[in-house]
Amino acid sequence: MSQKLTGAGRFIPSSACYWLPKARSHKLLVPSTRFVNVPSDYLAVVGGDEHIRPDTARHWSDAISRIHAAAMTIGGYPVFLRTDLASAKHSGPAAYRIEKRERIDPAMRETLEDNELKWLNPYAFLVRKWLNLEFAFVAFDGHPIAREWRFFATKDRIVCRHFYWPEDSIRFYHGIIEPAGWKAALAHFSSEAPPSELDAVALKFAAVCDRASMWSVDFAKARDGKWWFIDAAVAEDSAHPWDGCELPNNEKHRQHATDVAGTPSEEP
Repeated sequence: MSQKLTGAGRFIPSSACYWLPKARSHKLLVPSTRFVNVPSDYLAVVGGDEHIRPDTARHWSDAISRIHAAAMTIGGYPVFLRTDLASAKHSGPAAYRIEKRERIDPAMRETLEDNELKWLNPYAFLVRKWLNLEFAFVAFDGHPIAREWRFFATKDRIVCRHFYWPEDSIRFYHGIIEPAGWKAALAHFSSEAPPSELDAVALKFAAVCDRASMWSVDFAKARDGKWWFIDAAVAEDSAHPWDGCELPNNEKHRQHATDVAGTPSEEP
């Protein structure tokens, strides 16, 4: 069965193990989600060790079974897979969209490899009901570029809000062809401001999650017109790749650090 988590205070604030139960308890519009513990010895599997210990193999197999059971409790496949700290969306749907039990193992591997590259130490998988989002085109390794917005909020005010996908963040690779007119499609998507009601959601969330003074809160619009609360993190842990507002463009700083150190990384 899926893991029931208690004692959210033991998790870092940016972990969904901390903030998602709070969002649900205050009836914020989050998709149906189940937690499943990440096997503590997953590195042996993800790292491709030639000789996997029997107990490690059993832990991995048990996680697959629990993810499958979790999927069944929220309506069945497809489901969205991520960890409590990040998704592997830039790796494309093979890393996060699970359409049948046989796809759980490779999705687990890609998701955990992605988290390792981001220097993250995840505690749990999140098995989330699949959302059919509005999207303009696909980029990266097949990821749909949807109508998503990131808010930065304290309990008292909205600091800023931005369309999630700035033009210079878009890449096409692994056989994904750059579609004609994608920049115009992106501009059209970003021109529709999110509904003002989302301000109240972000403010309420920042108020109830009192282990940080400022949060990033992400929303996405489904094809049926409904806006969903899909992610959150402490502001200082979040990418803010935009100029011209109160908060600095921390992607410029990160890129400078990468150029100097030669070690790429990616914000969750």
